[in-house]
Amino acid sequence: MSLGVNWSKLFQHSQLEVLSLAEAVDPSQLELIGRPPRFDKFHPGRQQEFLYGRLCVARASLLLAGSERWDILMGENRAPIWPEDIVGAISHGANLAAAALAYSDDLLGLGIDIEARGRLKDGISRMITNPSDLQNCSGITQEDLLTLIFSAKESLYKALYPQVRSFFGFETASLVELDLKQQRFTLRLISQIGEGFGPGARELFDGKFSIETGKVFTAIEVLHK
Repeated sequence: MSLGVNWSKLFQHSQLEVLSLAEAVDPSQLELIGRPPRFDKFHPGRQQEFLYGRLCVARASLLLAGSERWDILMGENRAPIWPEDIVGAISHGANLAAAALAYSDDLLGLGIDIEARGRLKDGISRMITNPSDLQNCSGITQEDLLTLIFSAKESLYKALYPQVRSFFGFETASLVELDLKQQRFTLRLISQIGEGFGPGARELFDGKFSIETGKVFTAIEVLHK
């Protein structure tokens, strides 16, 4: 992993790769990456995020399976199309790109998210939180708590979307537990989002997080029942 950030410790079953968007990479490797339709119309910053994210996928695949994957295309809702034997997630934020991969035999779902600290303000909290969300926590500022709630719900969406195949918003889940020492959180689904996922079914999901200088990172590995 680049940068020396030890986020890989947050995972049990996955391989993680992280790149700074300021880092120079081999242009010939970027040429191997499959482009989505109308890629040339993307904003240059969005093009770089896409390419660096897929480069992280290739590097994580090398760690996981011993070979690089350059053919992870974009499907509906801009979600990556993963091979049947792989679960994965990609994120961009705080001038970083990251990808995590695991075998589908080991995990049902996988989600990661990177957010810049200070980007989310109290004024938009009503769009991100609901009354069931943790309202405060000793040892963390309200701004960082809001960012962590946002990021954790993004990770949950990425982990479960391949299973439910439909959009679900921030209002469908609540962050109900937070352990700063162990860097753990728990999300509860408070709405049904698909068969087997929601109140009365599979509703609790544990994740891990790291709050670094300038950034918040969250990760969720969803085990098979």
